[in-house]
Amino acid sequence: MSYPNFEIDIYYIKSKKLYKKKYLIRENLTLGYFLKTTNIKNFYSDYNKNETKFGVFGKIISNDYIFKKGDRIEIYQQALKDPKKSRKRKILNKK
Repeated sequence: MSYPNFEIDIYYIKSKKLYKKKYLIRENLTLGYFLKTTNIKNFYSDYNKNETKFGVFGKIISNDYIFKKGDRIEIYQQALKDPKKSRKRKILNKK
């Protein structure tokens, strides 16, 4: 059975700059299969199979997520600083 192809956009941040990568994929492709068949480290060297999170329009997705036409795939980084601690430190420094 032949599946139609469509493009997805993958957005990621590297050195505080936003990048976009386009991929032509087949319909009914899951994130897990995409990650197995694509060498994501070629463009996103910080990829870690156990820690890197992916999302679509701001919502985290799992490996069984099936891509849909028009999806905006986002690669999330771990926060460098805890936002709660940063806010608390700012407030304490103002006093």
